[in-house]
Amino acid sequence: MLKRGVLVFGLFLLLLLPVILAEDNFFLEVKTMKGSILKNETAQFNLVLHNEKKIIDDFDISSKDVLNWDIYTMPRSDYRVEVFPESSRAVQLFIRPLGHISAGIYEVRVNIKSLRTNTQLQRSFVIEVNPDSPSAGEYVPTIKSSVEVPRTVLPGEKFMFKLNLRNLMPIQMNDVRVTLKSSLVSHERTVNLAPGEETSLEFETQLNKHTAPQSDMIGGKIYFVKNNITYIWDIDRKQFEVGKLELFKESRTEIKKRLRSSELITVTNEGNVETGYGVLTKIRFFDFLFAKTSPKAVSVEGTERNFRWEIRLKPGDSLTVGVIRDYTLLPVLCFAILVVIVGYFVFRSPILIRKSAHVIETEKEGINELKVKIHLQNRTARNFETVKLLDRIPKIIEVAKEFHLGTLKPDKILRHPTKPTMIVWNIPTLESYEERIITYKIKSKLSIVGGLTLPAAYVKYSGKRGKEQTVFSNRFDLEE
Repeated sequence: MLKRGVLVFGLFLLLLLPVILAEDNFFLEVKTMKGSILKNETAQFNLVLHNEKKIIDDFDISSKDVLNWDIYTMPRSDYRVEVFPESSRAVQLFIRPLGHISAGIYEVRVNIKSLRTNTQLQRSFVIEVNPDSPSAGEYVPTIKSSVEVPRTVLPGEKFMFKLNLRNLMPIQMNDVRVTLKSSLVSHERTVNLAPGEETSLEFETQLNKHTAPQSDMIGGKIYFVKNNITYIWDIDRKQFEVGKLELFKESRTEIKKRLRSSELITVTNEGNVETGYGVLTKIRFFDFLFAKTSPKAVSVEGTERNFRWEIRLKPGDSLTVGVIRDYTLLPVLCFAILVVIVGYFVFRSPILIRKSAHVIETEKEGINELKVKIHLQNRTARNFETVKLLDRIPKIIEVAKEFHLGTLKPDKILRHPTKPTMIVWNIPTLESYEERIITYKIKSKLSIVGGLTLPAAYVKYSGKRGKEQTVFSNRFDLEE
């Protein structure tokens, strides 16, 4: 009994001490007149508002705890008071617990706001609520609590809520029920508290990985039953943030068949926000010819060649993209190329003939003399007998009579009054892989101005079955 009296006396000393809260332009002095009450009584506090400004100011007195307490001033109109410059004003504040408030020690928050400057003070008023008929010699159970939460949490990752509890009374408190709740999580636990014990409870939590980014508040209540009286304490709420999680998962499946393969890539948004993602798959150079993508992809060239899809998924959504590589046409294509190559060598002309010319004499009026060169080549291992080479020149041009040593002279030069002049060489044998260069000079009767076109030369020879074959050279255009 003596211990209880000492404790209550000490509590009243604390409650009766005046408290001063200050801002740069006004301050508040609080004196507790009656802080320990029964459930059907009203606590009383004297407030003194000091206005240090040089102008009149109005002060508004309000509270957010009106769901649990009846908070009022006397007179009632003093919830808004006018204080003259560099003056003070006293206000009586009354706080009465509503019917559902259980016995215990509470902090009731009251806000005092300057309407002139919007400066605001918040004052906590400590009130001890005792049962209507407390048992003699018993302490009123009192628990102080605080909750610690991470500032930011990520969905899918484990994190901890920590609840700190302190038994303020020298009594054993068994089966204390604690609840923690928010819009996203809910926890409940029972704990025993020894007299004066301080303890911490940890609650491991993991949000669904698709929980959207948001702000949340977690708080709770503490319940303790003694002598059929339920004591309830509020746990102050704390805010935490659910952060953004951008996480994609890829799964790849490859199906191979003969000359055909399929690669399927399934992408799942395992984060909590809708966002874009780039899917890449490596390709070889010739895959551009044989690969098909679904949906259509774009090719990206860098250090490696890739197909790329740009996709956008909501949380939890999946999308499958694919590449089909079909090489069934590759053997057909290779065979076709082989046929073309073989056909070229089989059906190409065995004798190659090319014609060129260059100017060797000019005058002011134009070109006078040219040197014509005909390149004849046997491209096979076969010898050709009785090869006839024929060339034509325009009528205004004559073949020079002189020929250099080593140059094959023409066998015939056939002139015609209306047609081009024909030059004929009879080559008895053109041996395998033999090359011959035949040159001759031509002179113009008139100076050539502006350019000249020499007709194609041609060669006649006997094919494998004795049929005469003809191969033409190129025409040669000479520009001045």
